[in-house]
Amino acid sequence: MVQTVVISGASGLLGRAVYATFKKHGVNTIGLAHSRVSGDLVKLDLTNQSQVEEFFEKTKPSVFIHCAAERRPDVSENDKTHTDNLNIQVPEFLAKMSAKHNSELIYMCSDSLFDGKNPPYDVDSEINPINYYGKSKLGGERAIHRVYPRAISVRLPVLYGDVEYPEETSINILVSIVKNTSVKKAVDDWGVRVPTNVEDIAECLYQVTEKLKEKSSNFPNIIHLSAHKTLTKYDMCKIFGKILNINIDHIEPLTDVPIDSAAPRPKDCHLATGKTEALGISPCSTDFETWFKHHLEAKGDMY
Repeated sequence: MVQTVVISGASGLLGRAVYATFKKHGVNTIGLAHSRVSGDLVKLDLTNQSQVEEFFEKTKPSVFIHCAAERRPDVSENDKTHTDNLNIQVPEFLAKMSAKHNSELIYMCSDSLFDGKNPPYDVDSEINPINYYGKSKLGGERAIHRVYPRAISVRLPVLYGDVEYPEETSINILVSIVKNTSVKKAVDDWGVRVPTNVEDIAECLYQVTEKLKEKSSNFPNIIHLSAHKTLTKYDMCKIFGKILNINIDHIEPLTDVPIDSAAPRPKDCHLATGKTEALGISPCSTDFETWFKHHLEAKGDMY
């Protein structure tokens, strides 16, 4: 029987990388999108349960990789109803459909489940989200496991990659800030990030699906994927300034807890990945500076 892998959010940064990676490996892949449908992506409103049920009946996916979400912490803080719908109710219904059709479900979760006070965090570390985005992603994780215990939650850090526009990630947009030397800007030098390349994540997810084909009953239902180089946003700006040969005196490092955003941010949610790598899943090893050097040589005019 031919394996069919379905990827939601396939028009987004992570979803595009996952879709391309599975296609590259010759997998029969269906990409779903809602607001940005292009190419051979299929339009589907994940909040419409009858549409989702009909889609499952028609395609009977072997694996459903759920990349779609409300990922903006400030939006989540200000619109909890919208966030609950996308980040809790949608994955819960996908879990029901996956259980009904015996499909593997892989849910993209977040390091924002942790409070950032005691990194690194393992899969069994204490959960304590400090903003509504983190609470909603935890709600989604708990919902899928309540409905479908074998569903896999993949906890991820902040991501970067080949964006369609600079604002698509909180990392890539920093390049625009570095290049716009006429505007003074204050940038966070307090919060520690672990920026991870979406292509690394996509390849790891492919390896997870290969492991799931073995039908081993002991594959964990929570895994961590992450790079391990820790940087503040100001550190990243210094790297971009170095690559572009731009003085960043117009950027002021903020060393105190950020107070100008709707959602509080945890300080350092570095994820431990040793248990994932022990499963035979590759580490996320793309070097941040090297990747951006090549990216900006090719697409620097975008910023």
